[in-house]
Amino acid sequence: MITQGKWEAIETPFGFCISAGPACTAIAERYFDREPTATELNELHDNARLMAEAGTVYNVTGFTPRRLTEDRTGLLKTCKMALRAMNAQHTPSIISSAIIKIEQAIAKSEGA
Repeated sequence: MITQGKWEAIETPFGFCISAGPACTAIAERYFDREPTATELNELHDNARLMAEAGTVYNVTGFTPRRLTEDRTGLLKTCKMALRAMNAQHTPSIISSAIIKIEQAIAKSEGA
């Protein structure tokens, strides 16, 4: 089960904690053999923020970032194809077919 709620990246003495509520769910580790450079520290923080954002997006949408990317790709492909078909032929059957394909892509994206 995925931790519910907004996720945040919080700096701790051990690195960056990915927090969702009272507990840290993951840690972006620091370099334990030495102090990280400013660039490395920024990278750790950016990675932690990205992980926190992915958790928050999942909780808001119910979809992983990968699923959202797949849905976006499918919707764009379908819409572009439908527009090309409608621009090539303005017949009612082509327009009706394009609308059906767009509706199917939207339904798939909504999880139907």
